[in-house]
Amino acid sequence: MTFGYLSLLVGFLYINRPCGIKSIHATTTAGKQEIADHFYSVVQTQGNVSVEDEDPWLPLVVSSCEGLDKRSAPCLQKYNNRSNIIKAQEIIYMPFTMKFPNFIDGAHRSTWVSIADADKELNMRMTLDESNNLAMYSTQYGQNLVFKDTGYFGSPADSWSYSSCMGKEVSHSQFLNEVSTPDAHEAILIATTPDSWSWQHFLDRVTTLWAQALLVMDTSIISEVEVVSGRQPQKIVGQLYDILGMKHLHGVKEIKARQLFFPCRTPLIHPYSIRQINKLLGVKSYPLEQRNVVLVMAREGNMARKIVNQDDFNSKVVALLDSRNKGETLVSFKINAFEKIEDIIKYISENVRMIIAPHGGALYNARFASSQTAILEFMPRGRFAPVIWEQSRLLDQNYNVYFVDSLDKVHNMRLDNIDEITAWIDSILTNMEKTPGSLTESHGVEPKYPWQV
Repeated sequence: MTFGYLSLLVGFLYINRPCGIKSIHATTTAGKQEIADHFYSVVQTQGNVSVEDEDPWLPLVVSSCEGLDKRSAPCLQKYNNRSNIIKAQEIIYMPFTMKFPNFIDGAHRSTWVSIADADKELNMRMTLDESNNLAMYSTQYGQNLVFKDTGYFGSPADSWSYSSCMGKEVSHSQFLNEVSTPDAHEAILIATTPDSWSWQHFLDRVTTLWAQALLVMDTSIISEVEVVSGRQPQKIVGQLYDILGMKHLHGVKEIKARQLFFPCRTPLIHPYSIRQINKLLGVKSYPLEQRNVVLVMAREGNMARKIVNQDDFNSKVVALLDSRNKGETLVSFKINAFEKIEDIIKYISENVRMIIAPHGGALYNARFASSQTAILEFMPRGRFAPVIWEQSRLLDQNYNVYFVDSLDKVHNMRLDNIDEITAWIDSILTNMEKTPGSLTESHGVEPKYPWQV
């Protein structure tokens, strides 16, 4: 039911707003208007971070089974009378459209469309509208289940499978049985996602779970919740946990809890999730005119997906920026130059106008860039990945992709047409200056709605 969330506004609705926002029963026209008045109002308080916003991407949170599929969270609670599910929310995420990347020419566009159209994982969440250069993301569904007096008993963490947390076959069955909890933790949250320890997959998965789970948590419990994930995280991931106020446990084989939060049925891609986490991380957007850095992210120290003639390319870009005489400066990104993640967030959001890099984990830093920031990703033809395109568009950034033939099995690349690429960079930077203000309409995402109102 692509637009199933619309039908939910008719007749009964019980909307369970997060963190103390009042619940609304709608059985009359006035009641339905009350839903409309309150639907986009969310107040979240976590640690020292307070977010008060009218968010057009805020999902619909439904806590009644009426009108829903029997597999929905509220129905799981309703029809399993002996279960220990104490809260159950069906999270219904608004459909949206996302612009295609920008391309240097039609041949690169055809390559992208052909590869994207054949990508089975990508097509599980979106379809292509080639005539309008749009990717169409339908209504998506998530679940927040909260169990009492239960435990986690060593389900595989960090593995890539459909049965892992956020996989389509993930199960909650082990949490249905109550256990004795005299030595239990107060509250835990299951986040045993693939490679949860890593920089990129903490950002694209664990934080997404956290954004959804906040919709069901009372403010009084947030500081008590301990996130259960896989192996010990990278240092920078530990810093992200701290900023978000998330306690975390790793390598856990068995743990009991008085409350267990299970948000593992969470969509991977949606504007609400990424923007909510950016707010909690303190990411801000700054005017284009104050940002003059062209940030190049080379894969130093990596054996894969390197640009083998990176120095030649950098020299050409420096020459271009000098000729433009706009005060723009090329900077090579060195993660060791920053003491902590807050410094990276601040530097990128305040200073960077454009980011240029081959596909890789470093490009996840682009999620800290201001809206309008141009992203140029060099993509190996033999190793397509759409995640940076999706990330950039969700944040209203100007995403551009250039396909390069792989030189070897690990997809190292040589840029054979550097002059052509630098001319395109010049065009990208020039066009950015011609479009003042927010570039949401030309670079980002838009809600998808069936009626031409």
